[in-house]
Amino acid sequence: MIFKYRRNGIFMEILRVISVLAILVLTGCNQSERTTDMPIDVALQKALDESIVDSGVKGVSAAIIFPDGEMWKGTSGISHEGVPVTADMLFDIGSIEKTFQATLALQLAEEGLISLDDPLEKWFPAYPNIDGKITISQLLNMTSGLDKIVEDANSPWRIGYENIDFDRVWTWEDLYNTFITEPNFEPGDKCEYSTTNYIVLKHIIEKATRSTQTVEFENRIMRPYGLKQTLVDFSKPAPESLPIVHGWCDIDADGKADDISGNSLAWLASISPMLVYSTPSDMVRWIDALFHKRTVLKAETLEAMLTFHRPVQNEPMMHGYGLGVVDINWGAFLPKWKDVKLYGHLGSQFGYSTFVGYCPELAISVSIMFNRGCDQETNRAVGTVSGAFFDVLFRRLGVKELSEQGSVSDMIKELKKSPDDVHLMYKIARMHQAKEDDYEAMLMYEEILKRDPEDKYGYRLDALFWKVSYDGLIFKKPEGLISFIADHPDYKDIQGAYKWLAKTYKRRDEIARAVEVYKEAIQKFGEDAYFLNHVAWWVFENKVESEYATAVSYAEKAIALHPEECSIWDTLAWLYFVSGRQEKAIEASAKALSLAPEDEHDFYEEQLKKIKKGR
Repeated sequence: MIFKYRRNGIFMEILRVISVLAILVLTGCNQSERTTDMPIDVALQKALDESIVDSGVKGVSAAIIFPDGEMWKGTSGISHEGVPVTADMLFDIGSIEKTFQATLALQLAEEGLISLDDPLEKWFPAYPNIDGKITISQLLNMTSGLDKIVEDANSPWRIGYENIDFDRVWTWEDLYNTFITEPNFEPGDKCEYSTTNYIVLKHIIEKATRSTQTVEFENRIMRPYGLKQTLVDFSKPAPESLPIVHGWCDIDADGKADDISGNSLAWLASISPMLVYSTPSDMVRWIDALFHKRTVLKAETLEAMLTFHRPVQNEPMMHGYGLGVVDINWGAFLPKWKDVKLYGHLGSQFGYSTFVGYCPELAISVSIMFNRGCDQETNRAVGTVSGAFFDVLFRRLGVKELSEQGSVSDMIKELKKSPDDVHLMYKIARMHQAKEDDYEAMLMYEEILKRDPEDKYGYRLDALFWKVSYDGLIFKKPEGLISFIADHPDYKDIQGAYKWLAKTYKRRDEIARAVEVYKEAIQKFGEDAYFLNHVAWWVFENKVESEYATAVSYAEKAIALHPEECSIWDTLAWLYFVSGRQEKAIEASAKALSLAPEDEHDFYEEQLKKIKKGR
């Protein structure tokens, strides 16, 4: 799978950041093996202290509440020059705040002030690109289809940190007029992470309570549950009793993290669903109350909160999304602990990477936060420390460890003995890909490029291809793929490069550019039936209505080149269908069924039934 870390986004926007955990670092992964004879608190602190060295992490703060209610807290590193991180320092928690917002909405539902089935039109003015039939529940579980503000090319998370107008106060009208375009899908059809849902939810909460979301959060959550090291009111300077750790981010791409503290938070407080700064200890205190003690919501409400919608589009780190809660795909970060069930949330913001979760089998609440985020080195830096920390935690709690990577682990051990063995690096990279551990594969291909600049081993071109491909999918950077296509037009998988580039532009919500990429590719591969079929299906799958006629011509040409291929007939059938040519669609689908091999007959029969029924 591909890890979709967003270099310039709120968690997910975010999230992404503890995609960070996705790294199975070659160094530091055995930290916990030397701590088995220590008390767990000492072992955890040792893991932080040892793994942070030369990791790229500036500072880290973590907290755990164990089943008996005992809390452990640990820190390492610095806030800024000469000032160490301390347990009382606050971090921007990013999209973790969505769990707070969801809880507020669920409390209002329990009190009868709102219903989760209420349509937006009951609470929200009519807007052309916002379906008034969307329910509050669909906002909460990310099934509304609302456009993604954070992903817009002109949003503060996409224009680069140095270009942000820090003093700007965004109104809802500003956000709508600047960023909101047509919905991505019909309400309820899919589950797709979009912070826009929670921006809209904020206005409903405030209208239902006739108050501000900030006041409701303070009265309903902060005070009752003892969150004394949490800050949500940014209308005035933070009190001295709430020190804020400095955030770090490589804003000029020179490979060095910059201290970005001191800028106004006006832009962020006004554009975010709810801006919250807090500590790991407050976050585990909250998660323990919500999921372990279960003192926040009624049992049936909590059950609804933990009903996860699957799959979450383009989010490999999410098994599912509930009502403000992520069923986290733990195996996407650390495969050896993939059987550990964990739900909570992740967050990232310029200068910060955060995580909080509850493990029901172990009955523990855990949070870890870093004062580095949203730059290209965050994954590597945060992954190193996170990996060491969770290795110690899970091993000491008796979790059964799966084989990390099968034979890959043995090859990694061998590579430590022979660090210049490029042949071995290439084998490891390919095995990572076979296991769909794409981030690890990318790191190994980067290492090949560094170790063999003169291509003595003959792997450099393949390594470069995969490096720029992953740059596109993970970091949404198309430049490398564009250069690769221009410089290596005869590469054995140049079609693959075009496909990766189109995927990259789709990830950037730049569908028009993706279409241009495929049109350029068709000029070269217009006699390849399977490539024509691929592009035609891509147009259908992505609902690019302006290109339906062109896609039909591609599919028809593909059939002329390869008339016995059932999958091409199926593509053509669906394109006819969405183009309003029902009889032609039925005819093409019937042809696909007649050509289908026996083991695929049921599939194509089902497609024909759908088309006949008008889907």
